[in-house]
Amino acid sequence: MHKTSTAKFSYIFIAVMCTAIFSLSTTSSAFSAETKEVSIPPESLAQWYKPQNKRQVWLHLMFRLGETTQAVGLYSKTGDSTSMARWAGSLAENYRLIPKMVPEWAEQIDVDAVKALETAAAKKDITGVQKALKKIRQSCKSCHGEFKTTSIAIYRSADFSKQKIKSLNGKDLINYRTFMKSLRHDLNNLKIYRADLNTGKAQHYAKQISDKLSSLKESCSSCHRDKEPVLRILGEKTFNTMDSLIVALKEPGKTKKSGQLMGEMGFTVCGRCHGIHRNKVAIKKLLK
Repeated sequence: MHKTSTAKFSYIFIAVMCTAIFSLSTTSSAFSAETKEVSIPPESLAQWYKPQNKRQVWLHLMFRLGETTQAVGLYSKTGDSTSMARWAGSLAENYRLIPKMVPEWAEQIDVDAVKALETAAAKKDITGVQKALKKIRQSCKSCHGEFKTTSIAIYRSADFSKQKIKSLNGKDLINYRTFMKSLRHDLNNLKIYRADLNTGKAQHYAKQISDKLSSLKESCSSCHRDKEPVLRILGEKTFNTMDSLIVALKEPGKTKKSGQLMGEMGFTVCGRCHGIHRNKVAIKKLLK
């Protein structure tokens, strides 16, 4: 009974870890194979993203460009030249912000195309606008093809390097990496003592893990302004599961139940959080 339940949990844990490792290794392999093709965005782009900027200025510019190019295309197809011209002016204005915000990308924009767009729009020349719009879209596509993926990886993934988490005594602050190592250490101790049917030690580490998850939950609010993403992983259900695990560990005869609860925690807490953050952070490290 004891060996079977331990084995079942091991299979669950190994499966989860293999999935994460495979995901990371394939990403690393792809990166290595395409190293010469990867383009890192200029450092000046950072000033338009958080945390250097209070708002995601660059991201909003991209949204506006997407909206305005679509509007110009829409009205040129429907023959509404007045609306087309109005949106073309907005498109040109936002498009010209690119080299002002990131001087290194001045060569990425098509100056002639945006001038042609304005000229054709002023004449309400639908065919001329469509030709200019096509060239502008091509310039956007070219830049996105070279920089979009790496920009997302670098500027839109979490940065835990400066994150601090309260220790269990509530007085000290621990850096994120050290905290996660201690959490993994406690988890391995829990598994070891559970396998050896040392219920007292297993319960001790289960309780310690639960307390550390509470500290981790508090730290999440520094990035997550709304509660829903945090509660999905570290909500009431998670801590109820930990309470049930501590109870199940009291009796050696309930090793199957404790194994199931540990597998549930591994999937809903470790697996979900790592899936959202860990792989992205690993890719970000490769690019920096």
